[in-house]
Amino acid sequence: MRQLFVILFSVAFLAAGSVLAGDTTKTTDKPASVKDVQAKQAESGEKKAEAAKDEAVEWNENESGLKWVDLETGDGEPAEQGDQVEVHYHLWLAGEDGSKAKSVQHSRDPNPRTGEVQTFKFKVGDGRLIKGWNEGMIGMKPGGVRRLMIPPKIGYGSKAVGGMIPANSTLIFEIELLGYPNK
Repeated sequence: MRQLFVILFSVAFLAAGSVLAGDTTKTTDKPASVKDVQAKQAESGEKKAEAAKDEAVEWNENESGLKWVDLETGDGEPAEQGDQVEVHYHLWLAGEDGSKAKSVQHSRDPNPRTGEVQTFKFKVGDGRLIKGWNEGMIGMKPGGVRRLMIPPKIGYGSKAVGGMIPANSTLIFEIELLGYPNK
């Protein structure tokens, strides 16, 4: 009887020690791989860096109300009215405080039919795009990344767009100028 007590006590003691030591071998969760942990750490670091970047932004402002800041300057010939450009972009709806409140779309999404990521090409100032975006491209250099804050009057105005952009929205675009396909 005494041996049974010692065995039961030892088992209980070992089980309690495992719980106190944080032993997770009895959980049903799949352990995280090193790659998973590194990916989460990188994502967290990117979010912190992006938040710090957002806080440190000092906007330039044009007469039209367009606000812009170069996050990366790039080099080469600056974009001018009439240039054919190739870009990647990301669009957010702006929050009341001017922060990026809601991601709407970006050019790095793979095409649903082909699975390929496609760049966006257009002629600066040809009237196909909203005024704020055309205005915001002027002076950008290849390799540069520019953030634009576009008020409704040079954006979509009082029109709602495609169920994604409410009327009278302030837009935030981050545009990377890849180059000039026809220069």
